[in-house]
Amino acid sequence: MSHQSELIEQDIHAYLNQHENKSLLRLLTCGSVDDGKSTLIGRLLHDSKLVYEDHLAAIKNVANGSQHSGDLDLALLVDGLQAEREQGITIDVAYRYFSTAKRKFIIADTPGHEQYTRNMATGASNCDLAIILIDARKGLLTQTRRHSFIVSLLGIKHVVVAVNKMDLMDYSHDVFKAIEKDYREFAGNLDLPNIHFVPVSALTGDNVVDESPHMPWYTGPALLPLLEDLDTATDLTQGDWQLPVQYVNRPNASFRGYCGTIASGNVKPGDAVKVLPSGHTSHIAKIVTADGDLQQAFAPMAITVTLTDEIDISRGDTLVHVESANHTVSSQQLTADLVWMDQQPLSLSRDYELKLGGKRINARIKNIHHQIDVNTLEQRPASDLQLNEIGLVEVYLDAPIPASEFNNSKGLGSFILIDKISHATAAAGMISELKVTSTSAANDDLSALNLSRANQQLASSNAQQVVEWAIGLGGKTLVTTNFGPQEAVLLHMVKQVSPEIQVLWIDSGYNMPQTYVFADKVIEQLRLKVDVYTPKVSAARRDAVMGGIPTINDPAHAEFTQQFKLEPFKRAMDELAPEVWLTALRREQSQLRQQMDTVAHGPNGMIKVSPLLDWSLEDMQNYLAKHGLPDEARYFDPTKAEAGRECGLHTLKN
Repeated sequence: MSHQSELIEQDIHAYLNQHENKSLLRLLTCGSVDDGKSTLIGRLLHDSKLVYEDHLAAIKNVANGSQHSGDLDLALLVDGLQAEREQGITIDVAYRYFSTAKRKFIIADTPGHEQYTRNMATGASNCDLAIILIDARKGLLTQTRRHSFIVSLLGIKHVVVAVNKMDLMDYSHDVFKAIEKDYREFAGNLDLPNIHFVPVSALTGDNVVDESPHMPWYTGPALLPLLEDLDTATDLTQGDWQLPVQYVNRPNASFRGYCGTIASGNVKPGDAVKVLPSGHTSHIAKIVTADGDLQQAFAPMAITVTLTDEIDISRGDTLVHVESANHTVSSQQLTADLVWMDQQPLSLSRDYELKLGGKRINARIKNIHHQIDVNTLEQRPASDLQLNEIGLVEVYLDAPIPASEFNNSKGLGSFILIDKISHATAAAGMISELKVTSTSAANDDLSALNLSRANQQLASSNAQQVVEWAIGLGGKTLVTTNFGPQEAVLLHMVKQVSPEIQVLWIDSGYNMPQTYVFADKVIEQLRLKVDVYTPKVSAARRDAVMGGIPTINDPAHAEFTQQFKLEPFKRAMDELAPEVWLTALRREQSQLRQQMDTVAHGPNGMIKVSPLLDWSLEDMQNYLAKHGLPDEARYFDPTKAEAGRECGLHTLKN
């Protein structure tokens, strides 16, 4: 391999430093089948003297064994799959890494065949520039329009239209001008602000690396010099700071770091940050890297941050600046442009897994607004989307997730849908609008909630995911507590998702002194908003004139339970009017609870959710210890008097 820089022989360290500081351009080639994309990339590599000698010898051997003996097929430098070589087409996305004296390049050769449009969308997802090839003999084709539209959808702002095979059209200026005119008319309806046109012949090398003597009428630069000098920089450091958490680094008890790649913006120690979707706030304590702590970090750096407060953050959460958290929000209803990639058409009756950043969640397509005709850009009504079709859809999620509109953040504004049965990538989506579920919409969804289906969906979910699902239903939600043993577990879980959630405590007045001390500790540590409801008759009056607490077998015990537990609970539910009720019930607590479902109907038509139903006492104690939560074993419920009994609260009907 002949390298273009003599510095590598003179001072290897100086060369490596120079190479490291070169700008990187990620680009892709796309167009219709046989437009010459792979040949163009091969020509770029060959004429820039960036091909290893053994690689060149290998394709010469292939050429000598073909029917076109002696012709060097430069496309073989890129087409790596055996099926591609046999068919003479590109199937997979082939990546090549090379550099010149001015710049580093990652170039993706994407398929031209319509059935591989999904591969092309994959190749385009991280690119800064697109080279769209057009065969000078054919002009604009359907696939050219399709790829241009996808390039626009994926937010690529710089396009180079390479009109290839000019040698077959006698290097005609009129042919070039006609294609340029047609493409500009089509692209006028797309978001492609920077378009450059270059006439080339990949086969002969005209205008690929060096200027062509056959086209004196073209006064612009050849393709490679244009790519070297084109400014495609997007200043990610100026946007709102976003750090999707990919990994929680916990090497020992004294260190908890949150790792990820900054999607946009910049951050420094001391900045006030918010965690989404929980809404918790804290401050950046340190920015940690392998080379030492930093005083500032910016996109797209990979960093680890520590916070000044011990708060619960998991993979899939996102850190944003408190004062600028307007573009990144927690949402469970998305409007998105969808590129369908699966052989099986989009079905409105199926659930898919949505992956956005590090977050995976159940998703449903509730509505297809329209399908887009890529030839005319017209919007057509559609009941489904077939392979390679593009449409605007409404996506509903089981719980809110951190997201952003695509034009504000590529990282948090794009997602993929995964088929739950085949695990294949079914679609790629770009978010155009984020919506907050309204109360009325939540009521409609809750009234129609299929409990059997909900329990089936949540069967493999952990307790925290069940909490997220319940709160994500969108209805008014409260959690009940008696501040008994291990009660801090569920209270801590719900606070991670909804910091302002309403907590209901039915205080009979007969609690032990330790219960009130424990309640104050939990309320203060978790900053709970607690509504306390008490019986209309005080414990002191009951003791003084009504005989106190009746024994468990006394006929008066049912009246006592009604007076001190059920009546204040019903009064609270009528006044607070929740639509979703979270409880800390566990199966091992009583025989009745062994038969309960995680999601069930509660009184007043509400949805009752028990995230901890299958947890053991050991699970509860481990969670308390892990999160440093207080506990109090001394507790007395006068309506039960002994373990394993029910007071009637969880058998109430409408």
